[in-house]
Amino acid sequence: IVESMLTGTIPIAARVGGVPEITKGTPAEHYTFTLGNIDDVVDKIDTLLAQPKEHIINIGLKLKEHASKLFNIDQIRDKLLSVFGKS
Repeated sequence: IVESMLTGTIPIAARVGGVPEITKGTPAEHYTFTLGNIDDVVDKIDTLLAQPKEHIINIGLKLKEHASKLFNIDQIRDKLLSVFGKS
């Protein structure tokens, strides 16, 4: 999911594990499906294919920006340092 978002592509993924947390509040959230629900998967693919190219590109840019912020190495380092009491 993260790799897809970082490359500006829209992940279509099951809502399991960390997927809901990573996609929450992003356009990718609308392309997650219920695990084992084939109709839901097909619906998400059909929805994506029905979008204009420009819309898909814009979504990809938003996802790239979101993932870059979420997994920024400086922020991760700062959070780890604060957890372990170092500044």
